[in-house]
Amino acid sequence: RLRCARGARSDPEAGGACRVRDIMALEAIHSRTSGEAPLLKGPPNARARRSEMPKMKTKASAKKRFKITATGKVKSAQAGKRHGMIKRSNDFIRNQRGTMVLSEPDAKIVKKFLPNSL
Repeated sequence: RLRCARGARSDPEAGGACRVRDIMALEAIHSRTSGEAPLLKGPPNARARRSEMPKMKTKASAKKRFKITATGKVKSAQAGKRHGMIKRSNDFIRNQRGTMVLSEPDAKIVKKFLPNSL
């Protein structure tokens, strides 16, 4: 049984009132003075990983819909060809083939969803 920095007992069975960082501080002092193994379980670098910032994640929906070109522009498919082709003119259908480059304001938004692209 350890005493926390605030004086509360850190007994897990009794629902200890200590915060994790209090226990980590006590563990560091204990391991320095006694030379024993750390009190907290897990891999030795787990305590270091807790303090790192979380990873930047790519939005799965954005990576399916957009591609970043080598020059940093954002390519996407043409809009308006999912359904309702009967009422569209042949010129419209033909012009909507392929891809297009997004405008700068739209590209700026999409690039936030794709942090690892460039």
